[in-house]
Amino acid sequence: MSETTTAGTSATPAATASLVDTIYAAVPCLAQNGNQPCAPEAVTEAGAGGPALLYWQATGYTLNAPILAGMQPQFNKQGDGSLAASCFFNENAVRLPLLRRRALLSPQPPGESLVMVYGSEYCVTDPSDTITMAMLNLGIMSAPPQVRLSAVGMADGSNNVYTAQVFSSDGGPLVISIDATAWSTVPDQAISALLYLDGEPVAEIGLFANPSSFHLPLVGADWVLYNVAAGGHQLDLVGNTGTTVDDGDVWSLTVMEMTGTSVATPLFSGPPAQQQGGGTLATATYEARGGEQLFLVSLSGWSGSDNEMLSAQLLVEGDPVGTLQTWASKGGMHLPIAGGDIAPGVLMPGTQQIELVAGPNTITDQNDRLSITVIEVFR
Repeated sequence: MSETTTAGTSATPAATASLVDTIYAAVPCLAQNGNQPCAPEAVTEAGAGGPALLYWQATGYTLNAPILAGMQPQFNKQGDGSLAASCFFNENAVRLPLLRRRALLSPQPPGESLVMVYGSEYCVTDPSDTITMAMLNLGIMSAPPQVRLSAVGMADGSNNVYTAQVFSSDGGPLVISIDATAWSTVPDQAISALLYLDGEPVAEIGLFANPSSFHLPLVGADWVLYNVAAGGHQLDLVGNTGTTVDDGDVWSLTVMEMTGTSVATPLFSGPPAQQQGGGTLATATYEARGGEQLFLVSLSGWSGSDNEMLSAQLLVEGDPVGTLQTWASKGGMHLPIAGGDIAPGVLMPGTQQIELVAGPNTITDQNDRLSITVIEVFR
């Protein structure tokens, strides 16, 4: 399913609504066995209403492998398949992060909206699973970023192709969010997906695949591209060498153009620091301008033992502002760590010290991936 759209504007922002609203912050999931709520009810405040961009990720498992399973958010009890996230599970009771999503919401009504998240028929969750969800409230900004593409679907299934998508822009900086799943025919193989813009490679996401013939979510990323000409463009997402993509794999692409006063700043991209648990994964400095912040953190890691929690904590000026978590069912298996859409609120103008610190059971090495991008928005 795909949708190409441009977000509208609202001339009357509501003072009670945040530009970046945290709906769930690494909240433990409810125990359920499919077709039931995966998370407690939550309420989000849309102010004057209008378009919004949803950022979310969760973990889960199945008892009916091999099968595609996932979750779907509902706003005001209205289902929308374009918001869903899923993953193909090859084995029973092996917890995985679902596909990380950035999804354009249909225009929200003014005021509060009720949020629910439901599991699909075979998606199982319990309190070892977590869900994180934030909303970029475009409708209450005087000059919001423009969503040029919001698309999700199953891979094409032939020639390692995920999808080809088209969009148009006005020539401003672009934030392209890329997420996909893939697998390897051999064990201990780096797998990845390449994104081409108008035929030129511009971005890559990947993961070190320890098991063979096992669909895995790649470590998604939010890439900032400058100097892309105004007009129509095409994106092609394909599997890289050594990577297998078939019709059991899923993908998500979102393109947001930073217009008005909003800014997107890449802070880090590459392997995290090698450490055995509890160490600093990366540090960066950031020049805040006094707006509301949304940090987009993508990370992989692994555990030395079965059934341990992988985690990382984001700190701003030494203060913790958010947590990433994924339960590692299998020791030694590299996994994305879910929950990196973190909204610390307004940061005062000036230099901010950003630090990402691993949890005690989280090991990282040269095969892991980390990216940190921050979006700053203003009324």
